[in-house]
Amino acid sequence: MIQSVPKKTPPIWLIAISILLPTSFSALATSATNVAIPHISGYFAATIDEAKWIITSYMIANACLIMLSGWLENLLGRKTFLKVSIMIFTLGSIICLIAPSLNIMVIGRLIQGIGGGPMTPMSQTILLSAFPPEKKGVAMSLFGLAVMVFAILGPSFGGFLVDNLSWQYIYSVNIPVGILSLLLINRNILDTKHDNNV
Repeated sequence: MIQSVPKKTPPIWLIAISILLPTSFSALATSATNVAIPHISGYFAATIDEAKWIITSYMIANACLIMLSGWLENLLGRKTFLKVSIMIFTLGSIICLIAPSLNIMVIGRLIQGIGGGPMTPMSQTILLSAFPPEKKGVAMSLFGLAVMVFAILGPSFGGFLVDNLSWQYIYSVNIPVGILSLLLINRNILDTKHDNNV
């Protein structure tokens, strides 16, 4: 009889990198967008108030998906849910990158928010489950450090891009990061059972 070999658990540092990479870049994209609003409004010949919907739409979608994260994880399984979230976030980045109008840009940011919302609670859940009990504090410290550093660097990063290149580069950076994140999560994040009765 052929016995199935249990899947080896990846090292916790690799799990941490796999989940914190997309979470950190979603925070970076959010704070970088804030400084690019004047450039984006000028590009689309819109007022600053109209362009602020780019931020508002992301925040609304983000908040709604944070509340649904636990239910969706139970429904889809952890790995599938994470991969779907990253694909949605990357799709939103592509739409923002090629948006021909402000309305399409707002839709792209809404889609980004749908994909980015679950990353914060899911990354905390995965880190807490991967680290041993005596290192739970280290896990949360890593999460806080990664997200805060990238959020703080966002305005400088966004300012550099809009001054030296164009605001579209804020979103093009997310595409290779999204692809890399999908590969890392597929390899290093263990799945949970699906609950079809949810």
